[in-house]
Parts: sequence; structure tokens; C-alpha cells
Amino acid sequence: MTPRALGLGFLGVVLLSLFTYWNDWFLKQTFMIGNFMPPIVYGGLILLLVLVNPLLARLGKRRAFSAPELAVAMVVVFAVCGLQGSGFFRVFAPVIVMPHSFANSEPGWREQKVIEMVPEDLLVDPRANDGRGVSGFISGLSTANHRIGLADIPWDALSAPLSHWLPMITVFWIGLIGLALVFHRQWADHEHLPYPIAAMTQALLPAAGGSPFGEIFRNRGFQIAGGLVFAIHLVNYLNLQFDTLVPIDLQIGLYPLLDDTSKLFRDAAGLGRTLNFQIYFSVIGIAFLLAKDVSFSVGISPLLALFILGFAAVSGHPIPDMGQPESPLTFFVLGSLLGLLATLLYTGRFHYARIFRRAALLDRSAPGPGDASATWGGRVFIVCTLAFILLMTASGLDWQLAVVIAFLFTSIQVVMSRILAETGLFFIQFMVNPAVVVIGLMGSQALGPETVALMGLIGIVLFADPREAFMPFLANGFKIVGLNGIQPGKVAPYCAIALVAGLSIAGLSSLYLQYNHGSIAVDTGWAANRPPRQPFQNALHVKQRLEAQDELASARAV
Repeated sequence: MTPRALGLGFLGVVLLSLFTYWNDWFLKQTFMIGNFMPPIVYGGLILLLVLVNPLLARLGKRRAFSAPELAVAMVVVFAVCGLQGSGFFRVFAPVIVMPHSFANSEPGWREQKVIEMVPEDLLVDPRANDGRGVSGFISGLSTANHRIGLADIPWDALSAPLSHWLPMITVFWIGLIGLALVFHRQWADHEHLPYPIAAMTQALLPAAGGSPFGEIFRNRGFQIAGGLVFAIHLVNYLNLQFDTLVPIDLQIGLYPLLDDTSKLFRDAAGLGRTLNFQIYFSVIGIAFLLAKDVSFSVGISPLLALFILGFAAVSGHPIPDMGQPESPLTFFVLGSLLGLLATLLYTGRFHYARIFRRAALLDRSAPGPGDASATWGGRVFIVCTLAFILLMTASGLDWQLAVVIAFLFTSIQVVMSRILAETGLFFIQFMVNPAVVVIGLMGSQALGPETVALMGLIGIVLFADPREAFMPFLANGFKIVGLNGIQPGKVAPYCAIALVAGLSIAGLSSLYLQYNHGSIAVDTGWAANRPPRQPFQNALHVKQRLEAQDELASARAV
């Protein structure tokens, strides 16, 4: 690891943290991250390899960035990809602010005192800073002739929720860095998983011998295919900007084939979206790196699932949305998640047992080659998970429920990382909120509305949209540095530093944009409405149901 490799990585961290929210939700451009193969990272890598590295090589072969240097820079940047957009900051501020606005506009929330079901320091203080913590977030604090400064953000209203949530998310994610080291040793060195995205990345990086870019750039087939794809996108871009060319349609619409089917069937199965196929050349390329059975499974399973939803609706048994505790879909996905988790834990049971015995100081024998970083990763994971559980209990959650929530959060991250490592499926939305799972398993009578609201709030803040979950980025990044002869354990501390820096910079950037322009000018869609409502709406339904059954007092007494 060279200083300039780390410098390049941390430069990427700063730029990504400053501009992701601005690009995604103020300019409303293509997401800079969006999935586990971030366009901004891979696009930037290709531009650096094609434009910058050849110029540096002309000044001297040693001046060009080498493959290990670029691998280190990428994994450092990956450490903040899980928090910039949908992974955290897209929903964080709306969730801690907007419930107060909904409580003022919806009579049911006021009558049932829904906001009072959670500790007041988990949300902004609506009385501090003359109420600007809520009103300023909605309509903005700037005027036509004045832009606010960082000092004008209502920090008094925000201080309590920030001091509660940011330490919780930090210790959870640092624990996942340690856990990623544990699983990397098993998956990369023992099971030899394919890591398709890492393999593709390695083909792009400079080859040995001083080449400024990968040998694949000199491959005639790659040049022809890449040129055709570039030409298609260029034509569509020029048509979008100037409306002078005939666009090349990348959509295949098969929806008319279902005109004779029931509207109930079509709507329940979502076939209006599913049968309008969008051609993604990146997905086609990744498919070539997979075994045929894996490609077939990844392609056919979503279609089968949607047809099952349609037939269930037609037969009179519609399946509710996964955000509702009573939805069987939630438990279908939970069952598959736990099945995958059990399988991968059983496969590596000897490795995991050995590592965690050493991590807990129950085995003091010298670690084998490559096990030292995994052992330290296990220790970091244990300490951070305990801290995570303690912080949840400090917010008012029973420690037993905190343990279950921590287990489910971690399990989802691990399973998503395994799917990415084994299939290269870079867009995954594992829409199972751990809090909703616990509510469905235990029942509202065993929890009470206050616990339902608190668990739901924790679940939404930490896991509203897993398309940019934290651990899969690291699992991929550790494989990339491993392919370049660098032990992931040496890079992990820098990932933790990047995480803390990214949280600070991205937090300031997103809060500034939200309070300067107002959420009505930034993001009025899903993030501003559903995540802030869902925990309290579920709690309201639970309270009304328990009152109707005359079981509210007994549920609160549990």
C-alpha cells in the first residue's frame, strides 16, 4: 500500500461524500452508487485507466497507478458506498424529522399520540430553534438572496437524534468490517467462490510489466463489443439532448401478450413492469462469468415468484405487501435467508469455530497462515456487536429483542454478501425489515405498540433500502485487494477511517442541502413518505387492534 493509493482512495471518499446526495436527489441524475457495482466508481476507474494512466506512464512507468494501488483505492471508496444514498442518508433525515409533520396533519396520529410511543431523543426536537428543525427541513431556510451556512442548520434540534443514531450505525458497520474479514478467508481461500464482479474488475486493472491498463483493453473482441455498446448509449444520449437522431430502444415490451389475462392477476404480479424488459449490457457481461445453472436461477426465479403472486390474488388469497407484519412474503424471504445462512455456516463450520474461539481467547494457539486478520476481525465484530446491542437497549428496547434484531441485521448483510460473491448479482433488494419479522413472529400482544414503534424506527433507520447494503461492498473489495497480493486485514483499518470520515462529510452535505433547499425541492417521493410513516403507522394499527380486543393494557404489561 502506497501513500498515493490511500490518497486516491480518500479523495474518492471526500468527493463521493460531498456530491452523492446533491447528484441523486437535487440534480436527480443517475444514482452515483445505486447498486453493488457503482457507476461512479467503475466509470471513474475506466476513465483513469484510459485517460490518466497512459499520460502518467509517458512520464515514467513507475508513475502510472499499478493494479495493487487501484485495488486499495477502490476498497477504501467501497467503505463509504453503503452510506451515501439509499443505504442510509437518503432516508435518515426524513425518518427523524417528518413524523412530526405527519403528526400535525393526520388526526389519528394526534389523537393516539403516536409520536410519544418512542423516546423523544430519537427524533428532532420540534420546539428547539423556534421549530426550524421541522419547518426548515420541509420548506428550506434559504431565501432568494441568501443561502444558509452550516451554522444556520438547526443543530439544537438535531443534536439528540444525531448523538443517538450515528454511534449506533458506526459500531454496527465497523463490526461488519471485522465480520467481512472472517468470511473472506473462508469464501475466497477455502471455498474459492467465483466473485464475478471482482474477476471483472481484475481484468480491467493494469497488467504486470508496466502496462497502464488491463490487457483486456487490447483484446479485439472487447474493443468491438465495447465500441458497439458505447455507440448505442452515445446515440441515445444525443437524441435525448438534441432530439435529432433515432433512438435505439433498449426495452422489450411483452406486456401486450397478457391483454387477455385478468387485471387482478396482472396488477398483483406486477407484470406491467416485469414484462417490459430493459437491456442492461453490464448484466449480460456479468452473466458470462457465471455457471449456467446460476445464471438460469437468477433469471427465472423472479418471474416465477411474480406469477405465484398473481395466481394467489386470482384464487382469492392475495399476499400483502412485505412492509406489513402479517405478510407471508416476509416469512417466505426470511425462510430462504435463514436457509442460506445455515448452509453457508455449516459449510465453513470448522473455520468459523476456530476463528471465533481464538477471537474469544478460548484458543491461544498460534493462528495459521491468513488467520490472523480473520481472528482480529472476529474480535472487532464481537465487541462492536455488543456495543450495538447496548445502544439499542439504551434507546428503550429490551435486550432480548435487541439481540434478535442484531442477529437478523447481521444475517441479511452476510447472505447478501454471499449472493454477490457467488453470483455477481449486483442489484439486490432484500426487502425484509428485521423489526417487521419480529412483530410477525411474536405477535403484537407480546410487544405492545410502543415496542412495535421503537423496533420499526430502528429497522427503518438502519435498513430502509438494502440495495446499497454495507457488507457486500466490502466483501467484493477485499477480494479485489486479495487478487493483487494485499492482505485485506491491512486495508480494513483504513476502511474504518473512511467510514467515519464519510459519515461526517456526507452527513453535513446532505443536511445542508435538505435545510437549505427544503425536502419539497430535494426528495418528495418514497424516502420522504413511506419510511417515516411505516413504523408509526404499524404501531397505530397495533394499538387500535389491541384496544378493540381489550388487550392493550396486558400487552403493555408484558
